[in-house]
Amino acid sequence: MHHELIQRDCRAKPSKLALLPREIDIYHPGYEDELVRLLALSGYDSKEGDLWYGFAHTACAIISNNQFDGWLSTSRNPQSPRFSGELLAPGDYWWHLPGDSAQPYAIITDFRNWRLPQSIPEDWRSQAQVREQAETTCQVSQEYHTLNKAYIVPSSETEWFDRCGLGFSYGSNACNLHCTALEQGIDNDNNLILLRSDLHHAWDQRHFTFVPKRTKEGLRIVIHCWDETMVTGYHNVPLQGFVGRELLLARFAWTMLPRALESFLKTAKVSRMIWTRDDHGKLIARSETAKQCLFIANALASQTDGQSVMTSRRNGTERSYRSTDSGLGLKETDDDDDHDEDHSEDDDSDDDSQSEVDPEELARGRKRFRAGDDWYPVLGV
Repeated sequence: MHHELIQRDCRAKPSKLALLPREIDIYHPGYEDELVRLLALSGYDSKEGDLWYGFAHTACAIISNNQFDGWLSTSRNPQSPRFSGELLAPGDYWWHLPGDSAQPYAIITDFRNWRLPQSIPEDWRSQAQVREQAETTCQVSQEYHTLNKAYIVPSSETEWFDRCGLGFSYGSNACNLHCTALEQGIDNDNNLILLRSDLHHAWDQRHFTFVPKRTKEGLRIVIHCWDETMVTGYHNVPLQGFVGRELLLARFAWTMLPRALESFLKTAKVSRMIWTRDDHGKLIARSETAKQCLFIANALASQTDGQSVMTSRRNGTERSYRSTDSGLGLKETDDDDDHDEDHSEDDDSDDDSQSEVDPEELARGRKRFRAGDDWYPVLGV
């Protein structure tokens, strides 16, 4: 049966029938004594509950430290047939990497430990073009009112942004716009997107991101909703205007990576291989016990809570997992060390407002607009 990608128009009214979420579970094949789930994703890209394959492939590649040569199959056995198609049906899949390693491959769990790949995947490369003029309408709803300039890579990730710009180079197909943005810093206009104020809040709260998907009109950058209450109004709505895709890839990683923690770290029954940083800031693969994985997960979750250190005890030493601008790092200290120092850091959100946005309000639209109005902001089928 042929399944089609659901496409939406930015001015269409929302569907009255919400799509039923279907689970796409992706597992790690390297733990023979345990079924280790990497990602639990929801399929909203077709009426049958399918998920765009490129979305799942990109997510898996990022959490395995930019292994874009990996593949999905319906079996733990790496010799089983590889998935080939555009839409993943609901079900169980395994993410395989090339090579025959004696131990499970490690997983990136912290955005600040991740870097943009030196070879950007083709679908995430911007064309050799520049923004001809400043945007004047919301790049989702095309409205003129209550607009905010929002960061693509959040302003809280300035050090990460600067690190990517130090000696960073691409091949001959590199996007000049992207390199210029990195060189000029995080406040560069190319790292900004114009959004309606409520969408800006949802953007900061990781409720949606933008991804490339192939439609009847060709490759388009569209909204992918993480919050199910936004799906009927916004999922697969195309991005308007020009935005550098490479920076959207970074935003995708920033939005997605915390979602890998729940299944991979918090449910660990045996040790896990993860990428972390040593005392010198070098990225290393390390085997961590189930207990340590739980502490790491809590440390990462505390990034948005204003706390940056979790400690646990092993072999007479305190192991502190510190979330810093350089990434989640491991520091072992003696029992006599003072742990009362305040290590709080700024909120990850780049929005000045502290108010929360109700996703259901987004799905309904802002009250000041009328459903019969041509400029009704809610997007749908």
